[in-house]
Amino acid sequence: PNNRVIVVDAKAVFDAFIEAVQAEDPVKKASWLEKHAKNIRSRVSNLSRKSYWEQFENTPDFCVLFIPNEALLASAVEVDRALIEDALAEKIVIATPTTLVALLKAVAYGWQQNQLAENAQKIMSTAKELLERLGTWTEHMSRVGERLESTVKSYNDAVGSLEARVLPSARRIQEM
Repeated sequence: PNNRVIVVDAKAVFDAFIEAVQAEDPVKKASWLEKHAKNIRSRVSNLSRKSYWEQFENTPDFCVLFIPNEALLASAVEVDRALIEDALAEKIVIATPTTLVALLKAVAYGWQQNQLAENAQKIMSTAKELLERLGTWTEHMSRVGERLESTVKSYNDAVGSLEARVLPSARRIQEM
């Protein structure tokens, strides 16, 4: 949303995992699983060095390493228990299909909440400006009211003077 970007790397490295699954010898299987874990760790390091979060605007400060199967990640973590935590330290989030969808929804929700907070801030700022302008307008209207009142009083005084002093003199002249 709002032209934001999440970088997702989907270049899964699982050749060693396939070899491990196909291996019948437990020693070779363990060796392939260790290589599989090292391959993922190496991919994490390579992605971290690319610093995708600095190359794009409006992106969180991490990159997602997509692993297309839960078993691929689980087998690597069994061998290398610090893999996920170390990846996070390097600003890489390792995600499987399930966790990727959850991650994207969570980030989108966070962005939505951020936008709501920004809009609320803009509304507050605009409301403050409106109140200041209403205060100025009220002062102007108050002065207009005072001047109208003064004008009406002057008009009434002028009419009163005309009726009480000028017209009686004019009538006497007419009578003469």
